[in-house]
Amino acid sequence: MVLEHDFNFLCVAQWGPRKNLHNTIKWFVEEFKDEEVGLVVKTNLMKNCHMDRLQILHDMEAFLSQYKLERKCKIYLLHGDMTDEEMHALYVHPKVSGLISLAHGEGFGLPLFEAAYSGLPVVATGWSGQMDFLRDESQKDQFYNVSFDLAPIPKEVVWDGVLIEDSMWAYAREESAKEEMRRCHTENKDGRQERWLNYADDVKQRFSDEVLYEKFLENVLGEKLVKVNTEDLPKISIITSVYNGDKHIHAFLEDITNQSIFEEKCELVLINANSPGNEEEAIKEYQQKYPDNIIYKKLDEDPGIYGTWNLGLELSSGDYLTNANLDDRRSPLFMETLAKQLYGNDEVDLIYADNYLTLAPNETFENNSSSNEVYPSEEFSIEGMLRGNSPHCMPMWKKTLHESNGEFDSKYRSAGDWEFWLRCAFNGAQFKKYSQPLGLYYFNPEGVSTNAENDTWKHEEEREVFKKYQKLYIENQNKQAV
Repeated sequence: MVLEHDFNFLCVAQWGPRKNLHNTIKWFVEEFKDEEVGLVVKTNLMKNCHMDRLQILHDMEAFLSQYKLERKCKIYLLHGDMTDEEMHALYVHPKVSGLISLAHGEGFGLPLFEAAYSGLPVVATGWSGQMDFLRDESQKDQFYNVSFDLAPIPKEVVWDGVLIEDSMWAYAREESAKEEMRRCHTENKDGRQERWLNYADDVKQRFSDEVLYEKFLENVLGEKLVKVNTEDLPKISIITSVYNGDKHIHAFLEDITNQSIFEEKCELVLINANSPGNEEEAIKEYQQKYPDNIIYKKLDEDPGIYGTWNLGLELSSGDYLTNANLDDRRSPLFMETLAKQLYGNDEVDLIYADNYLTLAPNETFENNSSSNEVYPSEEFSIEGMLRGNSPHCMPMWKKTLHESNGEFDSKYRSAGDWEFWLRCAFNGAQFKKYSQPLGLYYFNPEGVSTNAENDTWKHEEEREVFKKYQKLYIENQNKQAV
């Protein structure tokens, strides 16, 4: 694009009532008709086709025909598809020195935002979505603020679902618009002021991916995020019962050792419950790779899943604990994320998250057939815990829970973890659900808790646990009523 004059305003807007382009061009021409100043208008009606351009050009020429007197200021029409790089080039063009937007209302105002983070001064009304970024954190204006009047949207432009009847528009005042355009020209005609470049750095920091993601999470979670350094985390002991797991052992070990903090902060405690399988070969292979991180013990008899876990508790040296089933998988950030949640929330004793659900064995968290379907879990409450085992198969908890509540009850074959979490919750322990899925739960048709052949005794266990804590719940409610 060849610009004749050294100072040019830019306006990026669709040709239509809301963007107020007619007044923008009119007031620009009236203010700068005797000066070598340009206005670059990037616009379209609906599509970027040739007919669209001809219609825009016809409308613009007809509109400007009322200004038949000789004028030095120039109007440039830009029309058609442009890449992101080509559009950004407009905001940093050495001869583009300011952006004008006299629109009646914006959502967020992406052209204004790109101008702000490109160090391009902005002339706009101080109303609508652009105020999120055209004022600094102290609420000081960082733009040329055009005065305006608020009035209802005209009925003839109401667009169902888009331009809502009875909503308000900002109508820029002509005198103020001309005054702020003039001030922008006067202050930046010898080059953009340093303040705009400095403010661009501020905008980039405030609206960086990291900052916005953190704000997003805080809104989802409804609480302030606590920042934790990885090196401050305590050791995490991962307890695994090994039994008849030949199909899963290699993929399991690879998954666990790929945890982002495995070598620095984790120990894997593997208890072979007299398995008939040949898992030991794979375990010793990985034990050689990670001698400081893997503890392995083989038993002569199978004490049951919860007896195995209790032995794992005795062998573990971590302040945080988690169980890991051979057929389930985790996000590489599983250990780090949940450990940081525990560390940053002193009042929380256990943290858990939803898990994606798969029917295929040995998939990974990053590449699986779940189609983002989750095995859901409730937000923590006593009532929710009575309805089901919310922590499910992949919680992380503080070892201090066992100091206050004992071990898992080894008489159970499937419901022992639910019973223990209920025991802890009824004793005042606090659990928390993390907002994002972090695990991949394999609904294994041969698993202890998922094999249909086990339904009879499994339901009996669950009924026993439920009745026990339902009774306690009712007793507690009656005490509170008194």
